Amino acid sequence: ELHDYELSPKVLDDLFNSLLKRLRQRKKREKADIKVSEEVYRAINASVGIVDYAETHHFDLIVISTCVQTKLERFFLGSTTEKVISYTHVPIFAIPPTYCLA
Repeated sequence: ELHDYELSPKVLDDLFNSLLKRLRQRKKREKADIKVSEEVYRAINASVGIVDYAETHHFDLIVISTCVQTKLERFFLGSTTEKVISYTHVPIFAIPPTYCLA
């Protein structure tokens, strides 16, 4: 039996707010000397959102990590980085997993 499950708008808003809070805490912790801004962009999935946002805002470059997933996650979900590379004309700078932060 197959069930279609959709999160309520409130649950999604709470999730996005929680993730933004974590991102802002990480920015403070890293103390980077570069200006970073964040924006929540809702899309059907991460790769579609990244490509659409980059093309809508006329990006010159997309920087994206290639952090490794488990084999099972990769089988079912695929690689966001690979999908972004496949679906955009914007140049990609892919950061290898050794540089991914925990």
